[in-house]
Amino acid sequence: MVTVAATLAESKRLLAEQTFHFVLLDLMLPDGNGMEILQRLAQDNNAQCVIVTTASSNPDRLREAEELRPRSILRKPIELIDLLGAMGMM
Repeated sequence: MVTVAATLAESKRLLAEQTFHFVLLDLMLPDGNGMEILQRLAQDNNAQCVIVTTASSNPDRLREAEELRPRSILRKPIELIDLLGAMGMM
C-alpha cells in the first residue's frame, strides 16, 4: 500500500499513526522543512528505508541531510531506475 502526504503537517500525522517500510521524503514541503521529518525518522527509527529527494544545491542543507543517514539522497529530477536502485529493487 502507498500512502501519500503532501505537507509537513500531514506527514507528522501519518508518522504518529503508522510505521512505514519505505519513506520517500522531499526536503522542500509547502508548509515547512522536510528535514524535520528526516530528523524524527532518524531518532525514532520509524522507517526501514528513508530516501530523500531534493532540488536543493545548498551544500550545508545536503550535508545536514547526509548526517541523518538516509539510505539515499536523490537529486531532482529523479529517474525511476535510480529510485528503484535506492530501494534495493534493482
